[in-house]
This record gives sequence, C-alpha cells and structure tokens, in this order.
Amino acid sequence: MILSKQIISLIFSFVWGFIYYFLFTIFNKYLVLSKYKFLFNIIFNFILAILFFIGIVVINNGILSFYYLIFIVFGFFVSKISLGK
Repeated sequence: MILSKQIISLIFSFVWGFIYYFLFTIFNKYLVLSKYKFLFNIIFNFILAILFFIGIVVINNGILSFYYLIFIVFGFFVSKISLGK
C-alpha cells in the first residue's frame, strides 16, 4: 500500500476515535433511556463499525490493519482526556 494512503488511513482512524467518543457519550447520556439499553448499544456500535469500514474502503480499498484499531483507541482516549470529565 502507498505510504500516503496509510497515513490518511491512520489519521482517519484517529479522528474516528474522536467521533466515536463524542457519539458514544451523547448516545449513552441522552438517547438511551430505556430497558433495552444493551440492545441499542450493540446496534449503535455495529452501525459505527460499518461506517468506519465504509470510510476505510473509500480511502484504501478496505485493507484493515491492527494499527487502525490502535489509533481508534488512542483517539478515543485523547478525546476522553481532553474533552471528558
């Protein structure tokens, strides 16, 4: 894979961690107020995973790497530290 596509994919994964933290926080605080919270949480995470994969398909034809997961988690925790309480 071309180096520029790898860098763009890593940046996308890092930004996706921010987006995931923001949406996950909103979803858990405001949108899920029922006894089916667990089911809604699974569906919500599945939809976000599909959207991430669509983004990776657009960027580099769907080639996944373990580093993308690391950057998603890193982006999640950076946003949690910088925005969270």
